[in-house]
Amino acid sequence: MIGNGTRERPLMIGDGAVIGVGAVVVRDVESGAKMVGNPAMTVERWKKFSRLLDAH
Repeated sequence: MIGNGTRERPLMIGDGAVIGVGAVVVRDVESGAKMVGNPAMTVERWKKFSRLLDAH
């Protein structure tokens, strides 16, 4: 658990989750997820987003 600034609003990081260096986690992370970016998103979602940007 990460205390995102206050005890009233903790973030839950699931077992086996991997958070990339510099990733800004703003919501709970599921077990086994691999997160990157600002704001943090799954690697799979980041790949889709990156392809969308490259298309334009």
